[in-house]
This record gives sequence, C-alpha cells and structure tokens, in this order.
Amino acid sequence: DYGTAIQYAIQALRKAPERALGFRIAATKLFLTLQLLNGETPSRSEFLDSQMKDALYPYMQLTSCVRFGNLGRFMSLVKQFQETLEHDKTYTLILRIRQNVIRTGLKHICQAYSRISLSDICVKLSLENPDDVEYIVSKAIREGVVTATIDHEAGTVNTSDTVDVYSTTEPLQAFQKRIAFLNDVHADAKRALRYVGTADPDLEAERQKREREELGMAVDIDDGMDVDFSEI
Repeated sequence: DYGTAIQYAIQALRKAPERALGFRIAATKLFLTLQLLNGETPSRSEFLDSQMKDALYPYMQLTSCVRFGNLGRFMSLVKQFQETLEHDKTYTLILRIRQNVIRTGLKHICQAYSRISLSDICVKLSLENPDDVEYIVSKAIREGVVTATIDHEAGTVNTSDTVDVYSTTEPLQAFQKRIAFLNDVHADAKRALRYVGTADPDLEAERQKREREELGMAVDIDDGMDVDFSEI
C-alpha cells in the first residue's frame, strides 16, 4: 500500500534530527518515489533544499517527465541515472512509474484531440510495440483515466467532451486525503507531548536523588568555608 508507506516516510522525515543529513536525503528520495508511484506529483519546492538539491536532481528530472507524460525522456533518464538509482535502491520502484507516465501522456493526448488514431498515440507516447496501444487505451478507459471510446474498425480513439471535475467525486477524495493527513499529524503531535503528571517514576526518583546529593555537597562547601576571623 503506497499510501501507508508514504505516511511512514513522512513520520521518519519529521522525527529525523537535522544533523542526520544522510538519513534525511535517503528518506526524501524514497518519499518522492512513493509519491510518484501513488499517482501524485511532488511540488518543485520539495527539490530546492540547499543541502539536498544536488542529491535530488535525478528525481526532479524524472518528476518533470511524469508531470508531462513524456515516456521517451523518462526512459532515457532512467538509463542515464541507473547507477545512482541502483545505489539508492529505488531503481525497481522507478521502473514501475512507467505505467503512470503512460497514463498521464494518454490523458494529455485525449484532452488535446477529439479523435486520434492508435498509431499516432503509439508515436506520441514513444511506445515500442504498436500492438500494445489498444490494450493500454482500453485499460485507461476502464479505469476512468480517460473518457473515450475505441473505434476498432477505423483504428481510432474518439474522446468525449471534457467532464467538469467539480461534478465528480475527485475534489471530495482530495479533501478527504488532506483531512486524513492533518489528523495523522495532530495525533502524532499529541503522542509526542510530555505531560508533567506522567513522568517516569524511576527517572523522577533519580532526579530527586541527584538534587539531594548536590544540596549535600553545597552544604559541605559552606561548612568548610566558615572561618573565625577573631583569631586572625
């Protein structure tokens, strides 16, 4: 479940100390990869941290390809940064993002054309096998990624009129996701609070013992400093 994994990554980043730069970089790379796998597009601001900017450069380039559905450039970048991705142990996860790039590219094509041939879709998506196009389009229609129909005889895809997103449940799902995230943050903050009345008894006893010892040492020092000035 990518959603659950994202929550774990967020908690790890929130609790990581500032000086643990290596851990924060590794956790951020995994977090960005999981976002892409979950169909989300990380904002550009997440790549601009001065301490992590260079380390996150490959992921920023890959995110740009996902945003625009550019499969050809995406696969080229995966090959270019393969050694880095394998070192980060995210290479196999990045390869799974290919399907999301195809969906995004297909969605952009259907928004731009009311009618387009399957062969043209194959060229625009930079697919290697033209025979896979019909299956990919039909799957996208079935999953609700695009609203279109396939004319098998003519070999074309006919898109329907653009649907008003506010007439669908998509805004509701987006708000629900944000509310759930904020509730998790609130719950984590409450668990992290330290209440005075719930202190550990052993630690409290140790603290009181240490205070008594320090008080005793202070009294001894004061006694040792008493001097009878009449004898001087």
